[in-house]
Amino acid sequence: LRKPMNCYFVYVTTVRKEFKQKYPTSTRAELCKLIGESFKFLSAEERAMYEWKARILKEESEKAKIKYVDQYGEIEPKKEKRN
Repeated sequence: LRKPMNCYFVYVTTVRKEFKQKYPTSTRAELCKLIGESFKFLSAEERAMYEWKARILKEESEKAKIKYVDQYGEIEPKKEKRN
């Protein structure tokens, strides 16, 4: 099972297309930098919306985990990779 997105990643997925259209010649790294800068300057109200969406995703993820554990048993931790 995947971990749910935090509020930053919810924001990124929401605005990525808009930034791609606004800055069509920018590289992926430049877009990430621009999106990160814009996230820093969100108002408390705007940020609260993304935090709310992230909270909902977390709750859905927890419900899915419970359902998975009921159906298949405990989730085993990933084994460490050897070099």
